Amino acid sequence: MLKILVASALAGFRDEFWSDTVERKLREYDFELEFFYREKLRLEDLPKDPRVGAVVTSWGSPRFTAAAFEKFPDLKFLGHCAGSAAGVASPDFFDHGGRIFSANSVMAAAVAEWSLLMTLLHSRNFFGSASVGRGQAMNWRERRFSMGNLRESVVGIWGFGDISRRLLSMLKPLNIGKILVASKHAAPAEIEAYGAQKAPFDELFEKADMVHCLVGVTPETWHGIGAKELAMLKDGAGVINGGRAGLIDEEALCRELAARRLHAYLDVFYEEPLPETSPLYDMPNVVMTPHNAGYPGRKDFLPFLLDEFNRALRGEACLGEITAERLRTMTVEQLGKKR
Repeated sequence: MLKILVASALAGFRDEFWSDTVERKLREYDFELEFFYREKLRLEDLPKDPRVGAVVTSWGSPRFTAAAFEKFPDLKFLGHCAGSAAGVASPDFFDHGGRIFSANSVMAAAVAEWSLLMTLLHSRNFFGSASVGRGQAMNWRERRFSMGNLRESVVGIWGFGDISRRLLSMLKPLNIGKILVASKHAAPAEIEAYGAQKAPFDELFEKADMVHCLVGVTPETWHGIGAKELAMLKDGAGVINGGRAGLIDEEALCRELAARRLHAYLDVFYEEPLPETSPLYDMPNVVMTPHNAGYPGRKDFLPFLLDEFNRALRGEACLGEITAERLRTMTVEQLGKKR
């Protein structure tokens, strides 16, 4: 039997992630699950337990370092019930043979769907021409000239992680004119397999009709899109951020948006919930969603991690394992909110 400890500072963890599927898999795999909840939970708050073989974390969980093995000498796995595991796992976790898994690939499907939706809305200039209730009248006069054609468009994607790959799979059947991907880590052949081309970072902004921001936030990518990059975009281009707020210099973006030169589609913000005083609310060229791009499918996170633990115990290939190299490139949550 594998004993799993859920170490959570999220009061609603059970409501967020529990399902009949979880109960079925616990019985099927002979897993035991125990919850430990405490607001502002720290690693030292967790009681010692030699039976714990796996830990499940989520938003607000403590960071598991090598010190965790003093409390849990039989600890084998850490499963993150969210995306980036950089905030809950230290690189020295690997030094004791620990393995890390994340539900990032499950969440990626939902964020890719959101990104696809914004791609289509921007191409059709949906919010510039459509009527939603009586808040805005349909634009009959410019109906033929205010939208693009995907088969003639250039779509730029910054990053080549789980979300980007899912998005590329969704875009491929649409016969996009050209898809450019900027990535420091992927080989050209990997990107070409998805029907896209590897391109220098600046080329995204020189050529794309819309740019997706889907790379992780690290010190190297923080404010990677600033005034220079935004100025390179053609008039009417779209900036689509379903990744992290810290990827874009917010002040520079607001200046361009205030000039009505660009469009933005945003699911992430420096301060959340977005304050009512934010100038973004008054900009007709901005579409915003309340950081819910990755929300659909949350009930699948915990079953996925239970499957991963079971596959690992059986010596089978795992789908969401995070290597030490991958951990270094994943978003640091605290940096993602930095001002």
